[in-house]
Amino acid sequence: MSKDKPKAVIYDINKTLTKKDVAKKARKDAKKGKKVLVVTSRPEDQRKDAEKFLKDNNIPADKLLMRPSGSKKKDAKVKKDIYEKNIKGKYNVKKAYDDKDSNVKMFRKEGIKTKEVK
Repeated sequence: MSKDKPKAVIYDINKTLTKKDVAKKARKDAKKGKKVLVVTSRPEDQRKDAEKFLKDNNIPADKLLMRPSGSKKKDAKVKKDIYEKNIKGKYNVKKAYDDKDSNVKMFRKEGIKTKEVK
């Protein structure tokens, strides 16, 4: 990853940013100047609910990237597609946080240090 790209951290919402310690970490990363990229398998038609959750919990998301409405792909495939289309090559991703093993494995295969949230 090139150092001239913005530093970023990827966060999932469900069972990840819903945990207070992870939400606190996201706020801390934002204060350090890292981009907070929220990548969720929630469908696009739930964007307003996701934005409300982020606002209500004071989580500063620079980007909220969601599953296309109607997509039936598995979560890891959805997140890989989102990563490849919107993040890869554009950000210097420092870490990812996710609760699903398949997503954690996918991010690690992409060379991203990933914390599996339990």
